[in-house]
Amino acid sequence: MNKCIQCNKEYKPLRATSKFCSDYCRIKYNRVSVSDDKPLSVSSTPKVSVSRPKKVSVSYNPDIHERPLTLNEKQGITEYGICHSCKTPVSHLICICSKCTTKDITHKSLKIDIDHC
Repeated sequence: MNKCIQCNKEYKPLRATSKFCSDYCRIKYNRVSVSDDKPLSVSSTPKVSVSRPKKVSVSYNPDIHERPLTLNEKQGITEYGICHSCKTPVSHLICICSKCTTKDITHKSLKIDIDHC
């Protein structure tokens, strides 16, 4: 049996490291109490402005790449940022869009060498 450090009630712990008999006691114990006779001191905090991110339109420019072209791109088999199957714009991190992936379209079914993708 353990003794709760908030209410001093004895309880059966679920863990060996348990200190409180309930969530209520744990929360109450960890709350900061403010006495009426002592005012709180507030340190100055820097003002932080929060702004919404601007909408960015993504357009594909085949002349500008973040990386060298792959062999498939050089041969015109695939395009940078375009789904290999349906030709819709995709993230540069993926080759086949989610719609095509759910239709079980793969590099192998498109006969595209994935090593050069």
